[in-house]
Amino acid sequence: MTAGAYRLRQHEKPMVTLAAMGALVPEALAAADRLATLGHGADVVCVTSPDLLFRTLQARRGLSQDPA
Repeated sequence: MTAGAYRLRQHEKPMVTLAAMGALVPEALAAADRLATLGHGADVVCVTSPDLLFRTLQARRGLSQDPA
């Protein structure tokens, strides 16, 4: 995926991406399951470093000199 996060669950046609870290990851997975029962696909991303993720995304948008 990108520095600072990795994909835990990938849906074929996601309508939303749920991002969580630490103790909230099981809740994000449960929420993705609930959304699936309602007909809404969801990707689930585990954030490992919010700072690194933020800096990477800023670099990709051209708003930072950090490597993307």
